[in-house]
Amino acid sequence: MIRVEALWLSVVPLDMRAGMDTILAQVVRVFGEARPITPTSSPTGAALG
Repeated sequence: MIRVEALWLSVVPLDMRAGMDTILAQVVRVFGEARPITPTSSPTGAALG
């Protein structure tokens, strides 16, 4: 089972043809940050398992 700890929704349109740098910049502009999710950590810093 996957536990959802945070859900971010955007109503800003995004051109999916844009490059990764453009998409990342828009995510940071809209949400204020972009955090990577790794197999050993969650958005809250707690270990997954």
